[in-house]
Amino acid sequence: MTKNNLKGKITFTKNWNQKLQCDYFTTIRRYPKKIGQTYNIYLQDTFLFEAVVIDCQPITLNQLTHKTYLCYLDTGMSPQDTVNLLQKMYPSNNDTMTLYVVLLKRRADTSV
Repeated sequence: MTKNNLKGKITFTKNWNQKLQCDYFTTIRRYPKKIGQTYNIYLQDTFLFEAVVIDCQPITLNQLTHKTYLCYLDTGMSPQDTVNLLQKMYPSNNDTMTLYVVLLKRRADTSV
């Protein structure tokens, strides 16, 4: 199956915690994603599969430091290391800036 160029695109620079092998996975993003929207998922420049947004919840970096389970599942790192990583990804970020935890479900019929 090939990618659908009309869909949105979510790109990962790294397969954090090997989450892109899972049927359900999260990503922490600067902007919200619409529930029900389908996205083409890329690892760097390589198309992997399509995924549908199941949920999208706001969170601040300060709140993230208290979500140990989320940090380890999303990045494979501690809350403080996850916050440090996000501060590097989003340099203008501060402890109260809103990010979004996006839960996605892989579409089984779209893998390469």
